Amino acid sequence: MKPQDRVSRFTQLVIDLTIKELTANLETRVSEVPIAEHNYQVTFNDRNAPKTCYICCPLRAYINYAIDEIRHFSGNSVIRFAMTQLIKACAPLVRASGMDHQVQLNNWLLSTNPMPPISDADAIRGTLTKLHLDRAIVIRSLSEIADTATITALCKSGFRMLPARVVYIAAALAGPARQII
Repeated sequence: MKPQDRVSRFTQLVIDLTIKELTANLETRVSEVPIAEHNYQVTFNDRNAPKTCYICCPLRAYINYAIDEIRHFSGNSVIRFAMTQLIKACAPLVRASGMDHQVQLNNWLLSTNPMPPISDADAIRGTLTKLHLDRAIVIRSLSEIADTATITALCKSGFRMLPARVVYIAAALAGPARQII
């Protein structure tokens, strides 16, 4: 099956079933957009919509998810409280950035979205800016290990890289894969 067919099937599945049937804590719209030689699925979030899951909402990713992750870093309740307050103090900055009013490229509604190589970042920026002038363009799940050329192309086109979360990459096993029962 061609990648474009997968994109179309995914987009149609989400349209047919609705987001709420697939993911209860998610508010977004899904569509498909052709850019250069690829079709991409995109999600749309509105700044005034109810805040949703971190996979589509930077406020949730940078604030709520970060607060939730504090439990892994400190057993000291005073430090946890101070870190929580510091993160909450950043919420107005994230809101003011406009990132929650976004179009997100290649969002498969997963915490980590495998990104196909992007060679024509100017086409992506031009197409999405022309179609959605008032929205931030968001591309998640890039890593310097797996997406070096894509990151370089995006930066040359004027995109800014913002850290969001750790993406774990496992090395392939040497030899045949083993089945564990």
